[in-house]
Amino acid sequence: MSAPVPPLAVVIATFDRYPVLADTLADLLAQTEPADEVIVVDSTPAAHHQRPAWVGDPAFARVRYVRS
Repeated sequence: MSAPVPPLAVVIATFDRYPVLADTLADLLAQTEPADEVIVVDSTPAAHHQRPAWVGDPAFARVRYVRS
């Protein structure tokens, strides 16, 4: 009998990398065994900050977006 698989969380730290981040998240969520939770910590300065288009998209429901 195999042991249960523990939950998996992935933390991604980013700084002004919005196009690359969207592709990374799509690939991460498409994995055979996707993470149970993905936390994106965005350190982009307020002057350059853009609200990512995927925030609020149901396809990205497991992704928590945090501004630092």
